[in-house]
Formats: sequence, C-alpha cells, structure tokens
Amino acid sequence: TAPLMTQKTKVELPKANLDKKEEKGPPVQPITLAVLENGSIFWNDEPVTKGLLESKLSVEAQKTPQPAINVRGDRTTKYRVVSEIVNIAQSQGMRKVGFVAEPELKR
Repeated sequence: TAPLMTQKTKVELPKANLDKKEEKGPPVQPITLAVLENGSIFWNDEPVTKGLLESKLSVEAQKTPQPAINVRGDRTTKYRVVSEIVNIAQSQGMRKVGFVAEPELKR
C-alpha cells in the first residue's frame, strides 16, 4: 500500500446555532377528530365528509407549527374505520396523529 498524501486546505466553515428556537405566538390547539361506528366524522364536533376532511387536513399540514391531531373512536367503532381516518391524516402530511382514550375505572 502506498502512503496517503494529505493536503491541509484551510476551510472556513459556517457558524451554526444548535439551540432550540423558542416558538413565538400562542400555543397551537390540537384538532379532535371523532369517528362514529357508522363512519361519521367530526372535526372539533362539526360533521365533515371525507373529502372535506382531506382538504382541511391539507391546509393544516402547511402550518408551522403543525397542530396535533387527536383521534377519538367510539367504543363500538371498528378499528378499520378509525385506521382509515388516521391514514387520511398522514397522507395529507400531518405528523402528529394520536389516539384519545379514557382511563379504565378501577374496581
């Protein structure tokens, strides 16, 4: 093997501030999506169609900071129906999608 020849080239690297930037303005309120057994969807208690849901989520996904999506499924709603709503939210660019549940009562 041949010895490697190294050159010392002086490079002035840019400076970066790695501190987390504080968000300005009021905190962003999460959006609650409720899904009923029959497939009805509610955006913060207002009924919406799947088409309108996609449009609204697309608009919200462009905001900085992006609001969180809280998905509430009725106890009798099949997971498949709830999963479809989660997939719609993610396909529109929403990054913070979570589920809301009530704690079990201790007996």
